[in-house]
Amino acid sequence: MSHSSGQLSSLDLPKYIEHTCLSQETDEAGIRSLCAEAIEAGFHGVVVNPAWVKTAAAEVKGTSVVVVSVAGFPLGAQRTDVKIYEALKAFEDGATEVDIVANIGFIKSGRLTEMATEILTLKTMMEEGQLLKVIIEANKLTVEEQKQTVKALIDGKADFVKTGTGFFGPTSVEQVAALVQAAEGRIRVKAAGGIRTVEDCLRLIEAGADRIGTSAGKAIFADWQARQG
Repeated sequence: MSHSSGQLSSLDLPKYIEHTCLSQETDEAGIRSLCAEAIEAGFHGVVVNPAWVKTAAAEVKGTSVVVVSVAGFPLGAQRTDVKIYEALKAFEDGATEVDIVANIGFIKSGRLTEMATEILTLKTMMEEGQLLKVIIEANKLTVEEQKQTVKALIDGKADFVKTGTGFFGPTSVEQVAALVQAAEGRIRVKAAGGIRTVEDCLRLIEAGADRIGTSAGKAIFADWQARQG
């Protein structure tokens, strides 16, 4: 659902943001800092690699910040059973949400039922309150492929469709708007990739994004906070 300018002026931007750090060289101190920044800002969550889920969960315990992890990251080309195992282990370690990369090769091959079955199989194994977001690398898909993929994800009971990993270019207002239109209110949209400023966030939220994934959360929050006072 898109938002009017009036709604944007009163929104709580930090609650849209998933403060992200998926760099392979990030150390424990970096994860702790990420969590502290998210708590201070009141972000929705932190996004960390699977090996850091337990650490992040301990850091945010007792706060409103949730832990998000990834599965099949960043290519999505692993075996289905491996991706499902990785996702379930992330939940077991304390993640509330998992962003799983769809098998893009399946999508390009027209094997959407297989792709959706992978998601549905995982969803049936998840517990109440756990959310699954599916990364589709929209920059690698045609508009029609994006539409058909969203429909398949709805069939697979996914909670969100996510624009991309960020490895293949930034997301755009047009891309988010197209996914929102295809979703028809039946699945939420997470925007990620190249989101660096408050303006980027507001434009994407106005286009209908329900969540914003960004590694620039600290700078975005500082700017947002300055504008409020």
